[in-house]
Amino acid sequence: NNNRLHTPLIKRRNDQVPVSWDNALNAAAQHLKKIISASGPDSVAGLGSLRASNEDNFVFQKFFRTTIGTNNIDSPAHFNYRNLERGLEETLGFPCSCSSFTDLEKTEVIFVIGSDVRAEMPPASLKIMKATRFHGAKLFVANPISTKLEKFSNLDLRYRPGTELFLITGIIKAIIENGWENQDFIKENVSNFKNLKKSLKSITIQKIAETTSVPAEKIITTAENIAKKETGCIVFGYNVFTHAQAKEVVANLVNLALLTGKVGRKGCGLIPVITKNNCQGMLDMGVMPDLLPGYQKLEDRKAFEKLWGKSLPKKPGKTAEEMLTAIEKGEIKALYIMGCNPLMDFPEPDRWAEALEKLEWLTVQDVFQTEVAEKAHYVFPAATFAEKEGTFTNGERRVQKFTAAIEPYRNALPDWKIIQNLSQLLGYDMNYSHPSEIMEEIASLIPQYKGLTYEKLGRKGIQWPLQDGEDSPYIPLKDLKLSFSSLTFQEPKKVNSGKFYMLTGTTFFHSGTLSTYAQGPNILGNKAWVEVNEEDAKSIGLNEGDNLNISSANGSISAPVKISSVVPRGVIFVPYHFREAKVNKVISRKNYAEVAITKG
Repeated sequence: NNNRLHTPLIKRRNDQVPVSWDNALNAAAQHLKKIISASGPDSVAGLGSLRASNEDNFVFQKFFRTTIGTNNIDSPAHFNYRNLERGLEETLGFPCSCSSFTDLEKTEVIFVIGSDVRAEMPPASLKIMKATRFHGAKLFVANPISTKLEKFSNLDLRYRPGTELFLITGIIKAIIENGWENQDFIKENVSNFKNLKKSLKSITIQKIAETTSVPAEKIITTAENIAKKETGCIVFGYNVFTHAQAKEVVANLVNLALLTGKVGRKGCGLIPVITKNNCQGMLDMGVMPDLLPGYQKLEDRKAFEKLWGKSLPKKPGKTAEEMLTAIEKGEIKALYIMGCNPLMDFPEPDRWAEALEKLEWLTVQDVFQTEVAEKAHYVFPAATFAEKEGTFTNGERRVQKFTAAIEPYRNALPDWKIIQNLSQLLGYDMNYSHPSEIMEEIASLIPQYKGLTYEKLGRKGIQWPLQDGEDSPYIPLKDLKLSFSSLTFQEPKKVNSGKFYMLTGTTFFHSGTLSTYAQGPNILGNKAWVEVNEEDAKSIGLNEGDNLNISSANGSISAPVKISSVVPRGVIFVPYHFREAKVNKVISRKNYAEVAITKG
C-alpha cells in the first residue's frame, strides 16, 4: 500500500522528511529530555495499541513507568472494552471471561445480545451455528437490527437502541417473579441477592416491554429458557461495550448468569465478543493508568521495582479522556502514540485534531501513514504482525504465539525494539534480544502468565492461568468472588419526532480502519454507506446511491444510501471503518445517536 511507512520521518518546518533511525531516535530523545526537564514526567503521555503484541504493549507501559516516570498511559479500550473488565471485576472478582469459546458447542441455550457475532467474531458465530444446527441448542438473539444469526435463532428480540440494560433487567425480573432462579447455587456461592431483588421492586416487566419495544411474552420466554436449561452461555459484544452505562450492562449480564447458575463449569459462562485481536492481551499487560500488568494495584509495585531497578510512580495517571483536556490546558506537552488513531477511534475527533496541534512533541509509531501520523513531529515505521514474532491473547484468555512469515518492510522495526532503542537514549537500559525474553519477564511479574514460555505455547496456545501445568478452559468457582450487582437505571430517551436512531458497528469483511488499506476487503466495500429501511426511504424520497446528510448534536457526516431490510424503521446504520464518514463525529460515549437526515 502506498501509505505503508518504511522510513523514520522528522517534521522540519511544515514537512515530514525521511531520516535514518539514528537521527530520528536521537532527535526525539533530546527533544523529550528537554520537555521532561522543564515540565516533569507527568507532562508526557502515551496511547497503546489493541493490535500490538503482548510483548510490544508490555515494553510500552514499562517505558512510561520506568524511563519516563509516569502512569499517563491508556488506549482506545478506555471508551469500550475496559467496561468489560470493570463490570466483571465488580461481580465475579475476575477481570475477564471465565469461559471458553468451546463452551458454545457444549451448551443447551445461547443468549446473544448487542452483537453481530458473524461480523465481529466469525469463528464464534460458526460455533453458535454448529450448536443450533447439530446439537439442538436453543438460540435467542437480541439486537436493534437484523443479523445473520437470526436464521438459526428460536426467538428474536428486536429492542430499541440503547435499552440493553432494561432488556436484561426484564429477563432477570421474569426469572425472580416466577421462582426460576437457581436457589442452591445462589445460597452456596453468591452474595448480595437481597439487594438485587430490592433494586428491582420499582420496575415492572410491562414497563420494560414498553421501554425496549420487546413484547413481554418474548422477555418471559427467553427468561424461562435461560433459567431452566442445565447449561447456557451469554454472548455479548459491541453494543454492550459502547453503551452509556456499559459497566452496569456487563454487571447485569453477570447477574443473569449468577441467577441461573451459569458460571464456573463446562457449557456455561459469559462470552465477550471482542473485535480487536489483542485487546485482552493489552489489558493483561497493564496499558492502563490505574493498574499495573496483571491487573495489580499501583501500590503492589514492589516486585516490579525490584526487577526493574527503579521506583515507579505512585499516583494513577490520566485516562485518554483526561489526556485530551490536559493537552488543551497545556499540562501534557508530549504524546507517544503506538498503533492507534484518536482521530478515528476516539469520541470528539475534531477536539483531538485541534489538541494535537498544541503538543510540543508528538511521536506516532505505526504501520501506515494515518491521519494522526501526518501531524507528528516524529514518525517511527513499525513492522506488521507478519514481519515479527510475539504473542496475542484472545477473549477466552488464550495466549497464542505467532512467527514472522516475511522480512520487515524496508526499515520498519518491531514495536518493542523501537521503544527499547528510544529508552536507551533516554537513560534507562532495556536489553532484550528476542521477544521470548520479554515473555519470560511477563511470566515472572504477571501471576496469570506464570509458567508460560514460547516453548509451552505450541501451536494452539494456552488459556491462562496454568494449573498443574495445564491451561484453564474455565475458572472454577473457588477462584471467584461472586456478588450480585444492584441496579441503577438511566432510561434512554426516545428520539424526537422526525429524528432517527443512528447505529454503527463493524462489517463482515472489514476490521477497524486497518483493513481499509488492503486490496481484498476494499473490493467488497471501499467507501462508507448508510443503510436505510425501505419504507423510510420511500417516505423521504430516497433512492439507492443518493447522498444522505446525517447530523447529531455532536457533528455531521454524509454517505450514499444503501436501501436495506437489515435496519427497522426509524433506524439507520453506518459502518465505522471509513475515513470519509467518521461516525465518531456523530456518536459519542454511547451506542447510538439521535440524528436528523436530509437528502443531499
